[in-house]
Amino acid sequence: MSNASLLQDLSVDHRSPVLSTRSGEIFCCLKDSAVAGHPGALFYLAQCCELGVSTAQDTFRAEGLYRKAAFDGCKEAQEALVLLYTMDDDRFPWGINAANFWRHYRPGTQQVAESQFEVGICYANGHGVPREDTKAAEWLAKAAQQGHAAAQYTLSLCYNDGIGVHKDRSAAAHWLTKAAEHGHPDAQYRLGKHHLNGRRTATDLILAVNWLAQAAELGHVEAQYMLGSMFYHGHGAPRDWAKAIDWFAKAWAGGHPQAQEALDRLRRETSCVATFDDLARP
Repeated sequence: MSNASLLQDLSVDHRSPVLSTRSGEIFCCLKDSAVAGHPGALFYLAQCCELGVSTAQDTFRAEGLYRKAAFDGCKEAQEALVLLYTMDDDRFPWGINAANFWRHYRPGTQQVAESQFEVGICYANGHGVPREDTKAAEWLAKAAQQGHAAAQYTLSLCYNDGIGVHKDRSAAAHWLTKAAEHGHPDAQYRLGKHHLNGRRTATDLILAVNWLAQAAELGHVEAQYMLGSMFYHGHGAPRDWAKAIDWFAKAWAGGHPQAQEALDRLRRETSCVATFDDLARP
């Protein structure tokens, strides 16, 4: 019987009785198919390891095989992981978080980029899987290439700091710009600061104000405070105390620790008291 025929005949039940009745034949075929990357073979090989069928019982090896199959879209492997993490908290003390992750992992759907991003974050933080920076960067790159803004921003930080990838400032700038273009406020703020602290040409200053304003409009309090400072001092933008009050007030309402001091200073220095009272109110 061919490996494909054998896999087709196997039951998809997590505790399949087929494993006990034809275990020797199955195990030999499974190893070959698993090496070839067949997710169904990985799943059944994991069962053999978990139950000790035709091989030594090894829960940790089973968990690793289940994960490989689950990442390849094997729904039964996802369900097996949820059960394993839920029932065996001695071996997997972080299992509750991991089980929750696998309940929501949906490959091959319109949420695939979001799932890839979440996998990357799990590898980056060691949630549900061993911490591996290289794998984190690989999954973040998959999501970033599909236009996932948060993945693009996080990948830019990886390239900037050399986490999981070789340090590459050009790649960092590329993904930071992509994230900013896709509306990520942290990326817009960081890109605005980059232009503000760059060569400070007229073009740099225009881009700095543009990106900071976009981040500020999305509620980024650091961008709001920075814009207030730029308009207050006339650095990178024409001096405009009314606009400075506006942005300082928004930063204050958002909880920026230095915004109140800036507003108090403006109260003393500007005659626009009415404007201040209107705009400084959250």
